[in-house]
Amino acid sequence: MIFNNNIDSRDFLFIFKIENNEDNVSIIIKWLFLCLDKINVSSIYNNYNTNYGYNILIDNSINKDSINILLHLGTYDTIKYKHNYCIVDEECLVNYLKISILDTLFKENIDLLQINVSNIGINGISNKLIKKLWWQYINGYKGYKYYTIYKKYINNWVEVIENSYTFQWENYPPIE
Repeated sequence: MIFNNNIDSRDFLFIFKIENNEDNVSIIIKWLFLCLDKINVSSIYNNYNTNYGYNILIDNSINKDSINILLHLGTYDTIKYKHNYCIVDEECLVNYLKISILDTLFKENIDLLQINVSNIGINGISNKLIKKLWWQYINGYKGYKYYTIYKKYINNWVEVIENSYTFQWENYPPIE
């Protein structure tokens, strides 16, 4: 079953409940890419038309029954046209991604997920919470500017060095 908390956001926590996550992270991330690719690719891009707004971080902690993934839409991401995927301000800056779009994409493509997932949670979360979770998932300064995340460039998903310092989060990184 797929659940969502009905909160549109720039930041999301996806929780995939499964029996054993050891070999399934790559399958889930490829499926997530497939779903996100179905959002009109001309709709979310940065000011240089190359870097899509998705920043994806996987929780690498050993949790045998779930895989947690964070999605953050970058601060400067704009949309080409006003459309139904996003809620935008007057300058066409993406303020929120509609959770209903993600929910629909996940439900329409669940049959393509080649592993048994008992539940999928789609949670729109606050800036404060994603900042805290992101820091936790990268293991603080050990992973800061070192850990890898996923981004989309042109038509390819790639792993890049963690770049949360560009997200313009207030009081980030935290002082430890």
